[in-house]
Amino acid sequence: MKRLFLFILILPAFTSLACSLFNAPRPVEPIQEEPQIVTTVPVEDIPTLTASPVPEPFFPRKTYLDTTNNFEFDYPAGWAFDSGEQHSRGYYVQFYSWNWQPGEIVETTPTGETILSVTVNYWDPKNDLEAFVDQHKLGWDSSGASILSEERILLDGERPAVQFTVQGIDGAQAFFLFTTIGEQYLTFSGNGNLELLADIAHTLRPIQ
Repeated sequence: MKRLFLFILILPAFTSLACSLFNAPRPVEPIQEEPQIVTTVPVEDIPTLTASPVPEPFFPRKTYLDTTNNFEFDYPAGWAFDSGEQHSRGYYVQFYSWNWQPGEIVETTPTGETILSVTVNYWDPKNDLEAFVDQHKLGWDSSGASILSEERILLDGERPAVQFTVQGIDGAQAFFLFTTIGEQYLTFSGNGNLELLADIAHTLRPIQ
């Protein structure tokens, strides 16, 4: 199961893996079929950097702490946690809204459930969020996915981030948020309850 996640960590493999894993437990790019006509928002028409203060989560919460890259965020207390894997191009952790058990192989997200993946990407060039985002947009375009929404925000009132709702050509939708943490890139991605995924991502905050 965890090998499937290498598409996020190793960008050259992004396009080929994207086509087959959109409905897998980790939110990724969709499989091929006839593209749907969807109105996308041109970058130049998107409001620049809307402040998004850290919200008070409405869900009973736990806090995930990453002491390697010094950040934390809140997630629902009842969710299962998968410590993920580390690779030369980064590492990830994953959260499941149901009673997932270690070693359980999940081919698709169960109806009514939600999966969140949080990935630290070691990617060059450093400190170029626009280039990092553009690379993912190229991958979506090549796989036939459509961007339903794109919003540029400020997390913690100061950290630039770009979040998307992406629809696969099979109609499935996924949430993505890209930002930086120190010199590294940070990706929140998931499917299921997209509003809840955004609420979780918006609690991201650096630690000293």
